Amino acid sequence: MPTRMVTPTSATTPAYPAPAERSYVAGILGVVNGLALVLSARLIVLVAVAGAIGLTYLALGRSDQWNVLILLGTYLVGCVVPAVWLAAYGK
Repeated sequence: MPTRMVTPTSATTPAYPAPAERSYVAGILGVVNGLALVLSARLIVLVAVAGAIGLTYLALGRSDQWNVLILLGTYLVGCVVPAVWLAAYGK
């Protein structure tokens, strides 16, 4: 016959965390949430700038650079500049 493990409990052991522990966990989760928001905005800017660098590399390797440079300018104005502005001044 298998034996059952029973964890000992006492009348003074609460079944839920104390209010101080809950507020500590809530504070930590708030900090983690804030860091996630900031780091995600930085990651978006990093990917946008990496795309601009890649387009510049392609433009320098082609003989008809004007078409690719126009595409690069459009990408910068449409994607990179707004992403950098939002990361710097957005909420």
